[in-house]
Amino acid sequence: MKVLFTALFLTVSILLNANPCLYRVESGLSSLQKWYNPQTCLWETTNWWNAANIATALIRYSVVTGSEEYLPVIDQVFGRNKD
Repeated sequence: MKVLFTALFLTVSILLNANPCLYRVESGLSSLQKWYNPQTCLWETTNWWNAANIATALIRYSVVTGSEEYLPVIDQVFGRNKD
């Protein structure tokens, strides 16, 4: 029981200490979205490779945080490029 409590305490501590990092990630993704072009499903000044990196970052953020904020963009990108 003590081990479980210690593990839970450490997990909560890590999550609480990660918040500053989470703020930076959210700020970065928000800035990237200002350059998103829904007509091309790319981010301005990027090529397909960097756009794929951004899409990967959006997917990972969504999975880790449980946020649905970027799901429409992810859906657009995959819908446009499925072939």
